[in-house]
Amino acid sequence: MVEKVYISFVDSIHKKQFDAFIKTCSESIQKHSPEELHILFSSNGGDINLGLILYSYLKALHVKVVMHGSGNIDSCGINVFLAGEERFAAKGTTFLIHGAKRTYNRDVTLTVEQLYSDFTSLQKDQEKVIANIIDNTSFSLEELKKDIAIGQTLDTQQAQDKGIIQSIKEITIDHGFPFLQINHHNEEKQTP
Repeated sequence: MVEKVYISFVDSIHKKQFDAFIKTCSESIQKHSPEELHILFSSNGGDINLGLILYSYLKALHVKVVMHGSGNIDSCGINVFLAGEERFAAKGTTFLIHGAKRTYNRDVTLTVEQLYSDFTSLQKDQEKVIANIIDNTSFSLEELKKDIAIGQTLDTQQAQDKGIIQSIKEITIDHGFPFLQINHHNEEKQTP
């Protein structure tokens, strides 16, 4: 048993990254039985539903989750970040809030029914994101909808004012504790 384990995640949130994230957290908890899981986090977003599942997974863990943000935390990455019982960000970190969107290939053809189905699905995804942010921050619904409509990027002070983070502080990694990095090949890599 150790006091804490550090995990670094700098990536988008798609299926392979999601799987690697879950695997790394689960294996580090099984191996080290930490009291706290410190996640050094930066993400340009990705799949909304996978982001919300990661949020639920992190909230369900029987360890304290501490999120340390740096670089950019965008889109559904904010939802993952909000799972932290404690949340900090390094100076210069930004948080992009925008509406839900779906990317299509240029050769995609949709019927009216398919288009409507995609629209309602996207609308529900956005409602889930809004609910999660409202539940975990001090945003009012009106403020959040306004920021989503314009695609607002918040700096660290604005993020602190809205309760996304509790304070602005540089990331420190205490020596002697396990540090795991999820690399861009979506594999776990132990570093000394």
